[in-house]
Amino acid sequence: MNWNELCGVIDARLTVTRIQFPDGAVRAANEPVDLDGIAEELLDDDAMEEYVRGLDEDGGRILEPLLSFEWLGLGPTSSDTSLTLLHLAERRWGVCWSAEVAGLQVIAALAPLSPETARAFFPDLVAGNGRSYGVELFGGLPSRTTNYRRDLIPAEVLEQCYWDWMQEASRDHPSLWTSLRDTVIAESEEPDHLRRSLRALVNLNQLGTPPTPNGIRSYLAERQQAGAALSTDERRLILGNYFAVSCVER
Repeated sequence: MNWNELCGVIDARLTVTRIQFPDGAVRAANEPVDLDGIAEELLDDDAMEEYVRGLDEDGGRILEPLLSFEWLGLGPTSSDTSLTLLHLAERRWGVCWSAEVAGLQVIAALAPLSPETARAFFPDLVAGNGRSYGVELFGGLPSRTTNYRRDLIPAEVLEQCYWDWMQEASRDHPSLWTSLRDTVIAESEEPDHLRRSLRALVNLNQLGTPPTPNGIRSYLAERQQAGAALSTDERRLILGNYFAVSCVER
């Protein structure tokens, strides 16, 4: 079996219509399609070598970047995920979700690949935090978002999706807004991430030395209350400032 035939196998599994247009559709499968697993199972040796080479070349031969997301942790640690495009057949393109734990999964098909289908797919993906497509999208908004296809998902669509995500997620966790606000302020005051991490560790002293359960509970409660007290205009300002420094286009 060659690569084109394997793409046909993947395409045949994406049969669930999520969104229908007069001239196109967004489709998915009952569960994410394990691209790496199918390749290992069905490709012959020559085609498998070509597949591996294509992935090793930054997706230049097999995958085309759509969006990438990065989360900065304390110190030098970070994590990242991405959405990439895979040409399946004719005018149909798959959308792949790549994460360290899950590997490379095909979660949707855009037929055809167009601004209409992409601008319908991404808000639908974000609306359920990816769960309706079988993935866990965000635990919090990314520290960095890189948009490689602004022709498909323009900045205003991306920003609105992030607003909707924050509004929904903060119903149960209003401290997400205070965390986002403080992150933007901290980055403007200190661009060096390692220095910001050190400052965050030093600030743990406010929880007690060592931190006490009561100190932690009091701190978390204050964060929740502060987030809940923010007005819509204040939240809009926070998101606008975040988006201006955290989202780039290439």
